[in-house]
Amino acid sequence: MMFDVASMNRLWLYELDPVHVPRQWIRGAFDFLQGWRKVTSGTPGDNSIATHLVEVDEVISADKNFVAFAERCRDEAPFALARATRIAGGEEGVTELFRLIARGT
Repeated sequence: MMFDVASMNRLWLYELDPVHVPRQWIRGAFDFLQGWRKVTSGTPGDNSIATHLVEVDEVISADKNFVAFAERCRDEAPFALARATRIAGGEEGVTELFRLIARGT
């Protein structure tokens, strides 16, 4: 990898089908999108958590950037990703979460 950067670029950009490496695709997509926003203490965690979007149907968060990035990736991904729903933070968010669960949404 260290000696043939062009070969690694070719592998990741042209030879691998994103459908077969969804977690790597989502990491790259989140990393790219995060580059356009302010870095916060949650940025590295968001990138890590995002890899699980391929395993679940829905994710609920009060983190506006995470939800925006997840929805953008869902629109662009060549495979299925979880739907992201934003709720309020704090006690209001807990109430909202229970309301969503009760509705089955």
